[in-house]
Amino acid sequence: MDFAEIAELKQQEPEKAQTGLTGGEQASFLSLLRKYIIERISHFFPYINDAKCHVHFLFPEKFKPEKNNDFVIKVLKVRHPQRQSRASTALAAALAAGKEYGNVISVFGEDGKKHIIAVLGCLHDPVLSLYYNVRTMFQVMQQKYLYPEYFENIERQMWMWRDKGVAEERISAMLKATNFNYEKVRKITAFYADVQAFAGAATYLAVKAVQSGETDLIDKTEKFVLLESAGLSENLLNVQHCVLNCAYPAVKNLIAQVKNHGAAAYLDPQGWVDWKKLYDYTLSEVKNIDYSPHAIMDARQNEGKFLQALAKQYPKRQQMLNILPWCPEYKNSKILQDFVEAQRFYLNNQS
Repeated sequence: MDFAEIAELKQQEPEKAQTGLTGGEQASFLSLLRKYIIERISHFFPYINDAKCHVHFLFPEKFKPEKNNDFVIKVLKVRHPQRQSRASTALAAALAAGKEYGNVISVFGEDGKKHIIAVLGCLHDPVLSLYYNVRTMFQVMQQKYLYPEYFENIERQMWMWRDKGVAEERISAMLKATNFNYEKVRKITAFYADVQAFAGAATYLAVKAVQSGETDLIDKTEKFVLLESAGLSENLLNVQHCVLNCAYPAVKNLIAQVKNHGAAAYLDPQGWVDWKKLYDYTLSEVKNIDYSPHAIMDARQNEGKFLQALAKQYPKRQQMLNILPWCPEYKNSKILQDFVEAQRFYLNNQS
């Protein structure tokens, strides 16, 4: 099964059967999507699994809650009572929260390995579901490759404190007190991780579309990933959960490069996606967005609050976007400039 076949599936409830061209029923798109993902997972494992890491992919619709403890003990190799309890609770929460958009957690087992648990969710749209499944796979990559020399020691220390029954709030305070620049590093890497996961997923779909050679599929995929990325800029306006996610400029550049230069640079000799190449390349592009560390850290207080106040004055989005370029804040903020470009693309390309 290939990407073009996924793209042809109709939007519907994941569990409902597809209707074939002859009128007969076929498998639900959920089962077809899972088949596609499982085929890719076998090629994904070697990029993660080694003497220090192991990834486990879980499908919420197939994982029985009563198997939770057995999974933690036998598969994740967790036997310490406190760690077992914390891991079981985290696993149950991840499965519940990841039913639609996916989720990733990790725990250190008593075999010395970092066990990464990836929950693969499913939405009503098959292409959107694949997009978020691939985003989850890049979040798995980050667990191994995003500054491991810094975060691995911190994560091990966190689990040691949890083993002693220390509350999460206390652990957070202790990390800030014992690790120089912890808050700064955490916020900046959280931004890189958030944007890279979306940029990686977008680029993966573009690579598969270009690999197919189908012009119509390439155009539809480009519009889809640009719209999804542009829509993420809305996060700056969320008063409760203001998050800096400016994936649009990175995705725009990445898609143009894939279209101009082809898919070959992202593939292994057998024609499968080379996950490490794609991860490294998209992370590099994310860092090239060129926001300063302080801009990333202070986006909620600066651009976020400014946009939220402006939106109250100009509730119609197009009106707000017309006003923004005349504001002094806009001229001094690449974040606001990218926000305007992304929002204009999003509004102008809604079907």
